[in-house]
Amino acid sequence: MEQKLDEKILAWDKYLQYLVEWADSHKEYVYAGASPAGFDEWHGNEYQEILENEAQKYDLGYGHLGNGITVWNRLEEKDGDYATIAHIGLDGELDIHDSDLPPELQINLEKIIERNKPLQKFNIHISCETK
Repeated sequence: MEQKLDEKILAWDKYLQYLVEWADSHKEYVYAGASPAGFDEWHGNEYQEILENEAQKYDLGYGHLGNGITVWNRLEEKDGDYATIAHIGLDGELDIHDSDLPPELQINLEKIIERNKPLQKFNIHISCETK
């Protein structure tokens, strides 16, 4: 239940962007009486397409560099190396470096942290499997 709620909260910002864009593109009189999709309809249709398109921009890689797990995008380079998109600290804290990270990928990183919480008290390295 909590995961579904987290995902909808993350989707809400995108929905608000959709409403602004919809309003901007429907200012002419010919659109009088038209209305945008409600959140549930938008979330079930257009949002899924947005997620699929955004996820295609990422191919995640993981590495332990001594101070936690660094997460990078193999499809994007920055300064001659893969672009770092997030870091999972040894304490399990998630630090997102990519403000455009799709909510679905952020939730996957949070799942990694949640699944490995019992190991943190023993200072055991985190596994990056998302299943």
